[in-house]
Amino acid sequence: MMFSAFRGERDSLMARRPDGLIHGLDDKPPPLMLAALGLQHFMVAAPNLAVVVMICRAAGVDAATAEGVLSFSLIALAIATLVQCSRRFGSGYFIVGCNSGIYLSASLAAAAGGLPVVCGMTLVAGVFQAFFASLLVRARRFFPNEIVALSIIIVGIEIGVIGLNRLSGAGIPGLVVGGATFFVSVVLGVFGRGSWRLYCSLLGMACGYLVYLSAGSTGPSTVGTAFSSALFGLPSFAHLRLEFDLGLLLPFLFAAVAASLKTMGAVDICARINDAAWVRPEMHAIRRGVLVDGLSTALSGLLGSSGTNSSTSSVGVSHASGATSRVIGIAVAAWMLVFALSPAFTHLVVNLPDPVVGGMLVFTGCLVIANGFQILGTVPMDMRRAGVVAFPLLVVIARIANAPLFAQLPDAVKPLMSSALAIGVFTALLVNAFLSWGN
Repeated sequence: MMFSAFRGERDSLMARRPDGLIHGLDDKPPPLMLAALGLQHFMVAAPNLAVVVMICRAAGVDAATAEGVLSFSLIALAIATLVQCSRRFGSGYFIVGCNSGIYLSASLAAAAGGLPVVCGMTLVAGVFQAFFASLLVRARRFFPNEIVALSIIIVGIEIGVIGLNRLSGAGIPGLVVGGATFFVSVVLGVFGRGSWRLYCSLLGMACGYLVYLSAGSTGPSTVGTAFSSALFGLPSFAHLRLEFDLGLLLPFLFAAVAASLKTMGAVDICARINDAAWVRPEMHAIRRGVLVDGLSTALSGLLGSSGTNSSTSSVGVSHASGATSRVIGIAVAAWMLVFALSPAFTHLVVNLPDPVVGGMLVFTGCLVIANGFQILGTVPMDMRRAGVVAFPLLVVIARIANAPLFAQLPDAVKPLMSSALAIGVFTALLVNAFLSWGN
């Protein structure tokens, strides 16, 4: 049985228990506390469901289909979280899965061809990431921490720009609603204490929704419909179809590489949290973590949804609360399955107003950028590393700003340059290889 690994052999995952941990990796919290901790981590990861909502809207699917997509997203995340927490099959650390903004830009481009194209290319990205995991131990030197940090910063910029575009498309009322969502999330995240800080993003979304309703929009009927929906029910299977577009291959592959780098960082952070005697990254745990992450994305594509990744916000919450027990992953997965089978919940999330989603994406983008700079701060800077970070970042900014340089490229190359993340990571790898030549 998979979870026999939870109780199994002691290995190097926990060399010396830090003093601040309340529930360490192998501990079992009491049942009620376990349920509460699981719900807390679900609530932390829940705002990322806005990514799925945005992709569904870009693909032009109806609300009923989007609710089915959301339900299957949660089912895929539940499976991913369970396997990731397993010492035998996953990283062995408590890492929650979430729908990732890393794939948002590529998925929005694919959504122009319909939801089946998004699902098909997500499947390809997941398979590639699973293959990439097998190369990590040997190829780690080609992906130093500065490239990991750079990829995360680029993802944050892309998410934030997409969010700002959603706000600007809704006019002045949209800016007010999105601004309220962003402002409340930031204020509670900075000045809040306890639960206020813990749920700052969810409370920001709730505040933005209230502002949206107070403006006299059509939201009240949506809320009423949500509460009149069945509490539990099976999701629709109508959207399960795959299509592929080779023109989108590069953006999805580079998104998979960026997702791998982010998971590498998440596993590394968990190792530091759980081991007071941490010395160096445990590459075999990282490899298994990236493998599970890739298989989770592939499963999400098969189930008709978008790419997944590790929730670094959840890792931060587990550190702050002192509860890193991998058994909590079972509780999180259980809550995901409960909400996946709740039409009332999925209806409410699917009908989130665009300005609220936009404001949430701007807030999420800022957090992701901050995480990237935090990793970058651990890198001792010299001229070579500065070049690996600075020049690709300038290229990314030029791409997002639609600089004339990209309009002058040959038509055969332009599809490959559609993703700022793909351009940035590819440029960084080239610059790193060139500047490291002979070292």
